[in-house]
Amino acid sequence: MPARVGLGLGLIVVVTGAIYFADRRMKTADSYFRGFPALWNVVAFYLFVLKPAPWLAATVVVVLAAATFAPIYFIHPIRVTRWRLANLAALALWTVLAALALAQNLDPPAWQGAALAAIAVYLVIVGLLRQKTVDHA
Repeated sequence: MPARVGLGLGLIVVVTGAIYFADRRMKTADSYFRGFPALWNVVAFYLFVLKPAPWLAATVVVVLAAATFAPIYFIHPIRVTRWRLANLAALALWTVLAALALAQNLDPPAWQGAALAAIAVYLVIVGLLRQKTVDHA
């Protein structure tokens, strides 16, 4: 990725993360995150493991930065009670696969990257399935 693009994206990450953590309404009463929860370390992990084209990586960062301010919900896999056992199982599997990916110098086999991506998609879907009317925060 060109240095200018990387610098700009880095600034976007820092600014949106700071704004998000300053938002007193970032968590709902039922422990979901309101807006993308500034999990930039996880995003970076996925970008290193999946190695998308630079334009796709930049798009992901911009979309997630915008999602920080969107009225959408993201799951906290430990605190959210809805589907807790499935969420904890997904988190446990993710932890094992992520540790293996780290042991493989962030260059895991394709099946492992696909499994990590599938877990991320599952966690996003669980957050999106949350009913907005349930929000009491």
